[in-house]
This record gives sequence, structure tokens and C-alpha cells, in this order.
Amino acid sequence: MRLWFARVALMLLCVHLGSVASGSAYTADSYFEYVKSVYNQHEKELSGFLATELETFMRLFPQDDHVAEASYLLAQVYLERGKEHQALAAFFKTLYLYPGSDIHPSAVEAAHEIIAKNRGYKDKKEELARIIDGDFAGGTSADRHYRYAAFLYGLGQSKLYDWSLIEFGDFVTKFKDDARNEEIQIWIADTYAAKGENEAAVASYLKYERLHPGSDKLPGVKYHRATLLSEKIKDFERATEVLTDVVDNHPASDHAAAAIYARARIKASKFKDYDGAIADYRRLVTDRPQHDKAVEALLAVAALSADKLKAYRTAIGAYEEVVDNYPGDNRGIEALEESAKIYLNKLKDPLAAAAQYARIATQFPTSDGAAGALFKAAEICEKKQKDYDKAVEYYQLVTTMFPDSKLAGKAREKITRIVEKMDEG
Repeated sequence: MRLWFARVALMLLCVHLGSVASGSAYTADSYFEYVKSVYNQHEKELSGFLATELETFMRLFPQDDHVAEASYLLAQVYLERGKEHQALAAFFKTLYLYPGSDIHPSAVEAAHEIIAKNRGYKDKKEELARIIDGDFAGGTSADRHYRYAAFLYGLGQSKLYDWSLIEFGDFVTKFKDDARNEEIQIWIADTYAAKGENEAAVASYLKYERLHPGSDKLPGVKYHRATLLSEKIKDFERATEVLTDVVDNHPASDHAAAAIYARARIKASKFKDYDGAIADYRRLVTDRPQHDKAVEALLAVAALSADKLKAYRTAIGAYEEVVDNYPGDNRGIEALEESAKIYLNKLKDPLAAAAQYARIATQFPTSDGAAGALFKAAEICEKKQKDYDKAVEYYQLVTTMFPDSKLAGKAREKITRIVEKMDEG
């Protein structure tokens, strides 16, 4: 936060200095000569002061020939203070904004040294190396600033969130008529969210909504705001309002389905509105049957029907939809298991329960629990229903379908015992 307040104070200072610079006696050359002389002292106690002076120079004289070197020196100041992340950000700023300067090769070398030593960039080492050695030339000043802002956003380094917010703000201020401001405003909100400053993120997303009411990004922005309100701020009323806004006003967007699902979860877990939640889950499945949350919605319908409404047949029906309508989805195993439990424990129908367990083996034969499910079906028939013929049938399937499993031997033993018992009887 010190970096944030220091740089904001610097911006205010520059506004004041800029208003009087035209009438002052000093020049860019004299100012830079002074700042460089301070830098050459390498006094640790002056590092904070020096960083402020370098940034002041860069803001007052953005087109001066010395500005690239000032940016490089600023990076070196951070490096001498042990702030490698800020140093790297400053070196990259030098590369992106001043690609044709004499200091460019030195910035390349220094940036390479940091990513080679700092473990925080281990996973991105090769990618960053390619960027450092890439071509930074071309485009307008706004283009270069935008590419630098995009780099910071893509880097996603937590220690540079404050730095990134300031750079994003600089772009918006310097290039207020640039169409890319719209995207950067979303980056600002995303960065606040990444920092954990959830209220600031929510306010930033809302700002985007107010300033860009016709944007095609509105559904996503609103959905992200609702997610923060629900998951981080725990304001479920407001979250539901925003989710409903997405559902009602952006029904064709991909986020509408996600909003229906999120609203259903809130209704069920926070408002205990189980019927309302089931209605939302059903709407999702009906409107978007191929959505990646459709199966989860059906499982939720089944669970709520069974656990909260005691509507066991309705629950089984939802589980059957998972198995029948999404045959390649392994969550069908869960659906069959849960429906078997309902048949066994709630409806007291052991044969139906056994049949569901057996379907796991026949419909998902390569799953880890296939042999066990079939063995369980046989045990239910043997112990709960006393249907020994059906039990033997299932035990035999274990030996034929899974001959190499540990349960195959146990199944053979079971068959022998049942046959002996039946002969005795």
C-alpha cells in the first residue's frame, strides 16, 4: 500500500508542477542531471526519494530523450532496494515504452537476470525470456502503453497488483479517448478482485456497467460482480438481484445459464427456497441441455427432491435423466449409486436397488468401482431379498466380466455356498 499512496501523491504533485513548469527556470536536462547525480550516490536512505524524483521527471517530460534512461534507473533503484518484482516491472516498462532507446540492451540484460534468479517466475521463465528478446517497436505511444498494460495483466503477479492498477490508471488518463479503455477498466476490476479488495472490485465492475451500457461484455461483468457479492461479500440479496438481471436481460449469453445455476444454489443454500431452486435448475437443463452445468443441475434437483422434499420418485427420475441423457458422463455412476440408496433405504425395494448397482457395471464397466457395484448387487439379493437365483446371477457376472479382480474369487466362493444351501434346502 505504501507504493500505492506514494505514487498517487506523486501524480498530484506532478499536476501542480506541470502547471508551473512552463514558467520555471529549470530544463529537462538540468532536472535529469540532478536526478542522475543523486542516483550515482547509491545512498540507501535516498532510494524512496530518488524513485519519486525519477517518476516526477518521467511525468513532467514524457517526450524527453532522457526519459528511457530515467525509466531504467528507476528499475535499478527498485533492484538495489531488493524489490525485484517492481524492478522487473520497471525494466519491462522501459522495453515496451522506449524500444528504440540506447538503454534498451541494458534493460534486456537486466530483465533476463531477474527472471533467471527469481523463483517466483520459474513457471513463466521461458515465456518471459521470449518476450524480453522480442520486438517491442512499432505502433503509436498508446499502442506501446497498451501492450505494456496487457503484459502486466497477463503476468498476474500478486506483488505487482498495486503497480498494475497505477499503470492501468495511467493509460486511462493519458489516452482517455482510446477504445481500449473499456477493456482496461475490466482489468482494473479484475485486479481489485485478485487483490481481495472485493468491495472495490464490485464498485469497479458497476462503474463499467454504468459507463458502457451497450457493451457485449456486460453479461460477464455482471456475472463476476454477482459472484463476488455472493462468494466473498456474502450479500446474497444483492447477488441474486444481479444474477436475475443477467438472466432476464441477457438470456442469449453464455453467462445467463451460469447465472441461473448460481441463483439456484443461493436459493437452496441461503434462502431455503427448494422449490425455487429446483425450478431454476430445471430451467437450465431445459434451455441449455448441453451446458457444462446441466448434469450438476440434475444431480442437484435429485438431491433436493430426496433430502429436502422427500419426493423420492422425483429424485430417482432426475437421476435417471443423468444416466439416459448423458450416457458418456461418469457422473452417471453417482446417479445410479444415489438412486440405489433411495430404493434400498427409503422405498424398501432391494431388487430395484440391486438392479441400479448392476447397471453401474454394465454401463460403466471400466470404472474403478464397477466390480464392487456388481458384487454389492449380488449381496443385496442374497441378504436383503433372499433371492438366491438372482444373487447367483450377479455373482456369476462378477466372475465373467471381471475375472482378474479380487472380487471374482469371492464371488465363486459365494456361488458355491449358495448352491450348497439351495441343495440342502
